[in-house]
Amino acid sequence: MGLRRGIFAFKEAVVDETTIDQEKSSELEAAAYHEAGHAVASHVRNLPFETVLIIPDEDSFGKLIHKPWPESYNLEHGSGPEQNDFFHAQVVCFLAGGVCEKLFTGQWNDAGAAHDRECAVDLIMRLVGSAEQVSDYYDESEKEAENLLVKHWPAVQSLAKTLLEEREIDWIRARDIIKTALQEVRLFTR
Repeated sequence: MGLRRGIFAFKEAVVDETTIDQEKSSELEAAAYHEAGHAVASHVRNLPFETVLIIPDEDSFGKLIHKPWPESYNLEHGSGPEQNDFFHAQVVCFLAGGVCEKLFTGQWNDAGAAHDRECAVDLIMRLVGSAEQVSDYYDESEKEAENLLVKHWPAVQSLAKTLLEEREIDWIRARDIIKTALQEVRLFTR
């Protein structure tokens, strides 16, 4: 009887460990799509970044590290059309991660997208002002992010796959992966 219980306990432990590994793996895969969404949106909207990574830390499973905003772009002193377009692109890119993860998993990750949403709302509030305008601007920007990602989905998939393999990709390599994926789609659909 003792040996049987020991074997059963061992099997349970292996199953539990396998389940935990599968959960971590699916969380990492979702994070890869989340970060690939930010990166592809940044590429499409001409916002270079330093690096994109899926190396979990105490705050998140991954991140896209933006390049600093141009010093001349200051929301406190008003902005012209070029700056407004830049800030709008930033909002779309903030939202693209959570939207991409939702497109991939089929469900919204409130915790995973919380910081991105806060950044987007903060920037929108500085751009437009009233609560009603913030809500409308947010909804339109989220829809824009979704359309952008659906249109460039092969690039998202390719970048997410590479992120899962390499964990960290710099801007130049990410740009090349995105461009190659989009060129392959154009060649295939001709």
